[in-house]
Amino acid sequence: MGEGLSSRSEYGEDRPASRQESKKPRKPSLTKLKPGPGTAPEQVRESQRARIHRAMIDLVAEVGYPGVTVRGLLRTSGVSSRTLYAHFANVDECFASTYRAIARRAFRDLSQGMAGSPNPRQGLRAGLQLLFEQIAADPRPGRLALVDAFDAGPAMQNEMAVASRQLGRRLPFESMRGNGNPYAPLLELGVVAGVERAIRWRLLEGRESELPAMAAELCDWILSFQSLDLEELWSIGTSITPEAVQANFPINPDDSVFAKFKDVEGDRGRVLSAIAKLSLARGYWRLNTATVRREAGVSRRRFDQLFASPDECFLEATEALLRVTAEDALKFTSGTPDWQSRIARGTLAFCADLAQRPDLARLCFVDLLSPGAAGLLCRERFVSSAADVLRSWRPGRLPVATLADEAAVAAGWRIIQAELHAGRAGQLALAQIAPLLAYLPDASKAGSINTQASLRTSPFPTTLG
Repeated sequence: MGEGLSSRSEYGEDRPASRQESKKPRKPSLTKLKPGPGTAPEQVRESQRARIHRAMIDLVAEVGYPGVTVRGLLRTSGVSSRTLYAHFANVDECFASTYRAIARRAFRDLSQGMAGSPNPRQGLRAGLQLLFEQIAADPRPGRLALVDAFDAGPAMQNEMAVASRQLGRRLPFESMRGNGNPYAPLLELGVVAGVERAIRWRLLEGRESELPAMAAELCDWILSFQSLDLEELWSIGTSITPEAVQANFPINPDDSVFAKFKDVEGDRGRVLSAIAKLSLARGYWRLNTATVRREAGVSRRRFDQLFASPDECFLEATEALLRVTAEDALKFTSGTPDWQSRIARGTLAFCADLAQRPDLARLCFVDLLSPGAAGLLCRERFVSSAADVLRSWRPGRLPVATLADEAAVAAGWRIIQAELHAGRAGQLALAQIAPLLAYLPDASKAGSINTQASLRTSPFPTTLG
């Protein structure tokens, strides 16, 4: 991924050993390039930088990002401390540079595959195929970029968002760009999130060898959006008013976010409610056991009996809120005439709940990722559960769109998160993106046409006044 570097100088030729093989920093895996006649100083610097990147990838795979130290980087890369600090000020800066190198390599693989094909469909499939083959051959860089990077803090997550947008610009959606439709950039961002989810989940489960065989199905899902009439979808979205949302999906004013814990009995329910309340009032990073205990009115011993850490408590609270919100939305899907309408109405009900409870939206779609990779795992479990629901709704005559369903849920999650980060957490904004989210699960051209027809007539315009 380094600009102007060969693939050897970026990652090396030897595939790294597995995480279980060793907890000690490994010996340098790339050959040193020493200064001398015929060797330009810049070549030496590139070689050094590549060895440090490779060392970061190896160490993160072995001990996790929090376990990486300067000493480990020195031993694994084989560079001196003077050389290391000539390139990077600290471990965080080195990690960020390594992430950028991995991202550049991914962009290059995708672009290389697309460039050699005569049409967008073949090109995108070839690009995904090449990218997935690279990840399957050496999953460590992909895991660093898609999993471990969440442990590197908010600044790194912001950089990841920028990289996702850059990747989205490489998708063949030219006809959708530049028309001013607010759905266009959201769709682009969501599609990238869907692809990232497909890769990430296989990496987390150790099933990266499946990735090359997934290129065709993911390609079909991505390209199904080329025929999407965003203008019509947006007109449906703008027909949804706050008054209609309140009338059709009423929320009891006294039923706050914290009231969702009323079914959790005893101390556990009080602690979960307390940590959610404190996170909203003070921010996740200011949470600690003492403040949570005081808010909940429980002893230290009791807290320790219930939870291993504030992080565990916070994630259980957030996961419970997500589950209850999804279950509430499902109640609005009974009696719908077809599966597309069921998806549409369930999606709108979910968005309406989030729109009328901005605190709930923030906890579930922004703060959830504050604990890093642990929060990411919580999100990915929810994506899998929601995808299972979508699959169960498909009529028997339709193919089981395994990848399309999980990619669609991940895409919808990312779109909601993007709206919240942009400050559009109000009632109207989150409700108006529901038609776009309802469209995401369809991966077939025929199915997409049916979904669009369904959205024209039901349930959005007819049930919303």
